[in-house]
Amino acid sequence: MNNLILQPAGNADAREHYLDTVQVTVSLDAVKHHLTAGQTARINEVYPSGLFRCWGVTPSKTNIGKWERIQTGDVTLFARQGKIFGKATTTMKFHNRALAQELWKTNKEGDTWEYMYFLDEVEKLDVPYLEFNKIIGYEPNYVIQGFNVLRYDKARKVFDALGLWSDTFYPDASEEEFIEAVLQLDETDAKTQSKVRLEQGFLRRHLFGSKVTDQCSCCGDTFPVSMLVTAHIKPRKHCSHDEKLDKNVVIPMCKFGCDELFEKGFIVVKKRKVQKGRIFEATPAVEAKISLLSGRELIGVNLGNEDYFEWHRKHHCD
Repeated sequence: MNNLILQPAGNADAREHYLDTVQVTVSLDAVKHHLTAGQTARINEVYPSGLFRCWGVTPSKTNIGKWERIQTGDVTLFARQGKIFGKATTTMKFHNRALAQELWKTNKEGDTWEYMYFLDEVEKLDVPYLEFNKIIGYEPNYVIQGFNVLRYDKARKVFDALGLWSDTFYPDASEEEFIEAVLQLDETDAKTQSKVRLEQGFLRRHLFGSKVTDQCSCCGDTFPVSMLVTAHIKPRKHCSHDEKLDKNVVIPMCKFGCDELFEKGFIVVKKRKVQKGRIFEATPAVEAKISLLSGRELIGVNLGNEDYFEWHRKHHCD
């Protein structure tokens, strides 16, 4: 599960860094001469606009050990002057001294903030230390003084209380962890947040990789990934155990009508094309939406999806 990164940003360097590379985006074109081919490709994949946000820590042994625990979906809380003033979600990380020097120069010891991690979903917060300490169980006078990475089991109360869960970035999960999560969810009625997010994270990674934007399979429009859902063609509650493990059971659909129309059966798919489904409950506005989609060929579907689309069509239309 996701970690919680505590990052004080009260001294002069940190204030400047926050303004330059978190509050404001950095242009990939301006700095790519400092990147390896692999790093450039990775940024292009995650940030197709070519604009990114980032943070970094200096290369002390303690910092490196904590930085190594950072993973996709971790949330950073930025703190100064007795409160947490901002949050951001981690998209990826890599080590690059030259890039860090370009962005932030060096401190008086000659170090730069070369152990870098990249950010999205930057938001303002206003959480006094006293409130944070009460949530997490620290002493009332605790002050965030150094970079720290708290594991989920220690930080989960903060995630829940402050609503820090990302709808876009999930922790990396292996196929073995995915299988175990599905099995555990099948065996109990208690849908734990950790297992649900692990299952969802694996399926979303299958569909979207690390992208921050992608296309809806149905309408073909491009949206932020946070506005796309991992749509089950055959609803999870109707799936066998093996079907729940099949990555072909999901496709990306947007929240701007396509997912709802498909889930309710107002549109169905036959021979990879959208068709009208159940229309007896449709209003003129719904019928207009259906007309716009009818006849479109779905994007990114394959032979492995076809049985699920057939089930969906029969379930709603036969």
